[in-house]
Amino acid sequence: SEDLRGGTSSGKFPVMFSWGRSSSVDDVERYRRGYPGKKDDPKANENLRFYQNELKSKPKGDYVEEIHKKWYGDYRLLERHHGYIQWLFPIREKGMNWESQPLQMFEAKGIREDPKAMKRFVNSYRLMLDFYGMTLVNERTGEVARNTKNYEDQYENLEESSHNWLRVTRILKSLGEMELEHYKKPLLEHIIREMWRGHLRPCFRSLKDYWIPVVKSVEERGTLMAWLKSPPQPKEIKCPAETEKKKAEAEKAKAENEKDTTECEKGDTADVDSKANDPKARLAAFLRELLSNPDDATLRSLKPEILDQLDKDVQIALRNCGFCADDAGILSLPAGEKADEQVRSLLVSSLVPADSAKRIEDVAGESKTSAAPMAISTEATGQDPGASVESDDRS
Repeated sequence: SEDLRGGTSSGKFPVMFSWGRSSSVDDVERYRRGYPGKKDDPKANENLRFYQNELKSKPKGDYVEEIHKKWYGDYRLLERHHGYIQWLFPIREKGMNWESQPLQMFEAKGIREDPKAMKRFVNSYRLMLDFYGMTLVNERTGEVARNTKNYEDQYENLEESSHNWLRVTRILKSLGEMELEHYKKPLLEHIIREMWRGHLRPCFRSLKDYWIPVVKSVEERGTLMAWLKSPPQPKEIKCPAETEKKKAEAEKAKAENEKDTTECEKGDTADVDSKANDPKARLAAFLRELLSNPDDATLRSLKPEILDQLDKDVQIALRNCGFCADDAGILSLPAGEKADEQVRSLLVSSLVPADSAKRIEDVAGESKTSAAPMAISTEATGQDPGASVESDDRS
């Protein structure tokens, strides 16, 4: 059956800059097993200092934040400079840059536990993805897509520049050291999809022998290998510009809908707003809701901001109605038919607006009894446990 081994987009056979299949197997096996027997050098801390923005990369390098600012999009520099990749993506193996050092485990831990350092590491990943004609769509999931602005030229550069294939291997290994293992599969899935579209075919052997094997999950490696023979299900190609456009359109439609709804309800809300600051109206609304939903225990309490604004005669009436405070000052309304009848009496009294009396008659026959009393928690309401209704003189 047809698979990705059938040639390349440029008509050339894939080329692999390697030192043998057996060597690659041993190399990835040591990586996946965490380099058994390899010990840290406690004095080697240059990778950590680099990602803390305290040390310049060598040779002819810069601080990591300056690299992100000044080197981003400078594809000529990123292609020809061979001394920065070991600093941006440190691994526990010695690289071709003798002025860099292998990553120590305590350094990796220090970078992972420093939010600023980890942000810089992700920005390094963004920089290299851009260099390869790709973009990080979702920082949480690691989803990767084409960079629609440059992918054609940068894909061609990646196809023809075999030393970048070695860089990709290093990047994948470094992602794992920084506990971004979940970034690997989305990157490789994107590359496989692009190969099925005719791009990046010269990278096939690197993909098969190095990139997929450094994925630590056996299940994910199997899935990726299967996709070399049969393409993954079609997937919409996303890019930040398209995503932002769709998001803006959705927000615009939502805003227009809310505007229409507001205009339709303008007459009703005007009347509500005129009563919003009337404590008695708020009390009436609360009591009506209580009688309409007597089984809802959360309604059998008064919020302090309502209680504190009521006149003392209303507060006393509430106590007469069945609301009571214990020694800790926790106010509760016992459940039951008698308590609800007292609530109705309060509603039809002169303590609340006249229109409340008529409204409560509509729900008078709908109340139900509740099984147990519900206390007003001072933790939930924020009310001072030492303050009772009678001692509150802020009204």
